[in-house]
Amino acid sequence: MNLTEKPKVVLPMNNSKDVMPTKLMWIAKANNQEKLKFDVYFGTSENLPLVSKGQEEFSYELSDLEINTTYYWKVVSKDEKGERYESELYKFKTQAWKLDLKLKWKFETGDSIYSSPAIGEDDTIYVGSNDCCVYAINPNGSLKWDYETDDKIYSSVGIGTDGTIYVGNRGGYLYAINSDGTLKWKFKTDGSITSSPAIGEDGTIYIGTLESQ
Repeated sequence: MNLTEKPKVVLPMNNSKDVMPTKLMWIAKANNQEKLKFDVYFGTSENLPLVSKGQEEFSYELSDLEINTTYYWKVVSKDEKGERYESELYKFKTQAWKLDLKLKWKFETGDSIYSSPAIGEDDTIYVGSNDCCVYAINPNGSLKWDYETDDKIYSSVGIGTDGTIYVGNRGGYLYAINSDGTLKWKFKTDGSITSSPAIGEDGTIYIGTLESQ
């Protein structure tokens, strides 16, 4: 088996900026790729330390990268005969900011949630639950109101331009709920509603059911 060319970068792209990659990835062509081994060099200067020796994977996991920092890397391919090809020197610069994700709050309903939340113009969060209820949740995570329907809710909520909340349930009802949590109207379809309502520019509500209507 002979190597046919030096390794080439896949991710992150050379000279990329404002990135925060989780791994290095490359390709290297050979007659029998299962016999290839790689030495990976990675660091913050062109005088690179060896960080992985003789690995078989075509990628290297990264962690704890510093923000606003230029990193350099290269890969050396080796076959079972000792032939080797060295890649070019690649570099990328990490983003100048770092996400610091912390839990702000959580809200527990009476059962599982399969639908996606919708957010109103006043930042109220609306979501349906398997406990048959639609919940309106304040931006601070406290309950604003809830409305109980007659069956489980898999449908995500739609919000009209006037703030009306539209949601379907497994019982086949489409509910229109006022922004204060009171019922505006409900409409019975011929099948279970698991899809989300769509609202046209003229206010018409479109909904599909499991009965193909």
